[in-house]
Amino acid sequence: MITIVLYFGQEAWDGPTTLHEMLDIPAGLKGHVNDYRPLLVEVRNSELKLHNDDNIDLFGMLRIALDRNRPSAETRKLLIRYADEHDPSRDVLMVVYSIIGVKMDYDRFEREGGNMRTVFDDVYEEGRDEGRAQEIIGIYREQGLSDEGILIKLQTRLDVSLDRAKELLAGKQLAYKS
Repeated sequence: MITIVLYFGQEAWDGPTTLHEMLDIPAGLKGHVNDYRPLLVEVRNSELKLHNDDNIDLFGMLRIALDRNRPSAETRKLLIRYADEHDPSRDVLMVVYSIIGVKMDYDRFEREGGNMRTVFDDVYEEGRDEGRAQEIIGIYREQGLSDEGILIKLQTRLDVSLDRAKELLAGKQLAYKS
């Protein structure tokens, strides 16, 4: 039996490195449980040699997505280019989106022919709105503007509906949907 720990975090692994450290083993049983170091794979900087196309695509896209040393717009372009060149499976995309926190309507994605560019453009625009909204909200809160006033500012400055402005004010993220 081989134990492999796949770590998808952005920072270096600082967790337990042995089986005994990972498990809460009662003192009376500890002597009966072999202790060993599982194989730790930090996805963001892994040099694994993979042979399965889905695994190659999964790790390839995650290396791009989890690298925080570049602007998000560049990451978006690199992910689109990767998807255009490698045509990852729907399952791989679902795992990548889940790990990086992207919510999307997979039925719509498939109806549109699995176009990565559309998905990332929508997600990028939504994220950009959320970042700008937090900035706008912070400025007007400091000025003592009411929530109603902030909603009007969000609608005007971001060109969004009242419902979307309310979601942004509440800090909610929209799922990718039609």
